[in-house]
Amino acid sequence: MPGRVGVQRCCVRRGGGRRRNGDRHGRRRSAGPTGTFLLTDGEIRVDASVSHTVVLPDWIEADAVLVSGYLRTETIEAALARAQASWVALDAARLPELPPGGNALVANEDAARRLTGKGPEVAATELGERYRLACVTRAALGAVAVLDGRLETAAADPVDGDPPGAGDAFAAGLLVGLARGAELGRALAEGCRWGALAAASRAGWSMFEAPETRRKESP
Repeated sequence: MPGRVGVQRCCVRRGGGRRRNGDRHGRRRSAGPTGTFLLTDGEIRVDASVSHTVVLPDWIEADAVLVSGYLRTETIEAALARAQASWVALDAARLPELPPGGNALVANEDAARRLTGKGPEVAATELGERYRLACVTRAALGAVAVLDGRLETAAADPVDGDPPGAGDAFAAGLLVGLARGAELGRALAEGCRWGALAAASRAGWSMFEAPETRRKESP
């Protein structure tokens, strides 16, 4: 999900690809106000603003693709349909229902309960009947996932709270691990490790960027 703050631009990049009239996956951002993300009293409020009007390329090619559930439904469906990757995952976010497409789902415990009415393990199993991979994150308690009907759990290093970005870092670690051939248990543990690192760092996602990238995007 690309976004901007002032004149700066950020985009979580997954897999290779050439830059084509936009970011390296060919996405273009329409002119408009910057989106807003507000975390207050443990509640998240999101106004995606210009990201609602992302113009997608005909295909999105990568080792793994994670589609944000904060986009418009039609954009989510188009991204899932055009993605060409071993793992095409949807972040459930606050979606009231799941759109078609993709072979993986990542949901936090609240989202999983909203979608299924069940606790983490039962929810992952139920969602695993629809997706090849279904994962439910549990913040400081780690995560549970079902892949091809097999359930695995992983613990997380203790971290205070569940700060923004930790879930994205978790999903990246999990999906990249699976795309590189890791077994579910190992990929799940790696996702928990990435999530904990992001949660413990004041830098958030930027800790995973190359130093030269941070220098270029510094004001």
